[in-house]
Amino acid sequence: MALEGNISEFSLPEILQLIASQRKSGVLSLEHEGDEAALDFDEGSITGGYYRHQGKQKHLSEYLFQSNLVSADRLAEADDVCAKTKAPVEEYLIEMGYLSKEDFEEAIRFKIQEILDEVFTWLDGHYVFDVKLKLYPKTKYPVLLSTDGFLLEGMRRLDEWLRIRKIVPDLDAIVRRGGPAAEDPSPEHAKVLEFLGDRHLSVAQLVELTGLGKFVTAQSTAELVELGVVAIVSGEQAAAPLPAPPLPALRTQTAALAFMVKQWGLLVRYITQYPFNHTAILGALEEFFTVFNGLALEAGGLSFELRDFQMLVGGAALDRPDELLNQFGLYLDLYHVKRVALLPQLKGEELIALSYLLSLPPDVVAAAGGMADALRGLRLQHVRADVVPVSYDAAFRGEKIFRIPSRFPEFIEEMPGLPAQKHLRDHALASLRLVLRLPPPRVFPPDLLDMEEVEHLTNKLLGVYARSGRDKYIEKLVQCVMKLRPTVRLTFLRRKVLDVRWLFPIDNAVALSQAELEKLG
Repeated sequence: MALEGNISEFSLPEILQLIASQRKSGVLSLEHEGDEAALDFDEGSITGGYYRHQGKQKHLSEYLFQSNLVSADRLAEADDVCAKTKAPVEEYLIEMGYLSKEDFEEAIRFKIQEILDEVFTWLDGHYVFDVKLKLYPKTKYPVLLSTDGFLLEGMRRLDEWLRIRKIVPDLDAIVRRGGPAAEDPSPEHAKVLEFLGDRHLSVAQLVELTGLGKFVTAQSTAELVELGVVAIVSGEQAAAPLPAPPLPALRTQTAALAFMVKQWGLLVRYITQYPFNHTAILGALEEFFTVFNGLALEAGGLSFELRDFQMLVGGAALDRPDELLNQFGLYLDLYHVKRVALLPQLKGEELIALSYLLSLPPDVVAAAGGMADALRGLRLQHVRADVVPVSYDAAFRGEKIFRIPSRFPEFIEEMPGLPAQKHLRDHALASLRLVLRLPPPRVFPPDLLDMEEVEHLTNKLLGVYARSGRDKYIEKLVQCVMKLRPTVRLTFLRRKVLDVRWLFPIDNAVALSQAELEKLG
């Protein structure tokens, strides 16, 4: 018979103490105002668990990435392999030597502590302990963690929260630099300050960025407030623009800018290999914005411009020229982009869309109407780009023009740990070329109604499925598109060439109907 009741009558520490003392095995399930949590026990020791907040659950890969135990590249590789083999991610990482058993146990310990930090604050809620259940019955690497240790730490943290909340009232509190630099900061203080930079960030944002967990991040922030290094600011103060650093200071940040551009380059490489919610994409985005948001830019944003084969940042040369940045300038030149500026309000979705455009071969961009039309079609509100019209002097007419190639993609491809999936990229881009190469077919009014219906259905499907992974939404989208006649289907696909969400669906739709489409040519 299961143990069941309400936390208001039998507190969580009492429940855990009972399970531990009687060396029980089973699953403790908890529910409070729509949030759910579960802890797996083996003879009184905790072996695993999960926490679901507002329907969203953080998986092990996210804990491993946040704690810097496994790189984004390794996690991406593991996710791809395990999606086919159905094996747990940790099995592949441990057996490939990417993750030690000790680090895996530390990741589970961190995960359980984060879960307990949440549920220990619940004053009521339903609980049930079922001895017949097991969360992870097939794991090859079981972990046994002392329940008593978590109980002692949990009670200590509950007491500490009372002190923290006098300084940091809640996770929505806004933090900014408030005084002199910290002298000999602890590793936790240094990490909070590193990700805070010169920005206004909420404590909740710092929790996500630092990977230290909710309690340690809030505790470190409170301690930094007490030291006068950071301050909690009001809504009006947070809305006030931060002073921008002088241009010379920006020009000296060559290493930071080069790191940021590397992450942008990784995004360009990954965009045709992974869906946009993949850990590889999210990791590159996070690293990019860690630097970008810390620059405290003026309203004109951060501009990159190639002049006389040298990269200019903010209209001026860097103090220490960097080959990667110069190659990035040459790469932009291949697309006839003279200057690109990223405004301070830049969003992740806009950077993904711009990266997708830069991942397409220049001839595909040209076939889609050219870079200027493509940028207009994407409607990137926080990107400003000056595109040079493609026109050559009369003296060169009839001559073949050789543009100077950029080694920027090679810099990115040579980075250690980058998965070798060039064949996937080339295959997907070949489908785009095929769709653009075929002549535009004639479409009649009834066909337009069919396309509008498919447009409505696919937009709805993207909203529901797109963030669940590539396979889940591709299948649904392709089913809708394949209901259209070949000529109408081609017209519909041509409209989607510059939409990053449609790269893989286009590839699949073309693969299913290539013979039909080729007849149109």
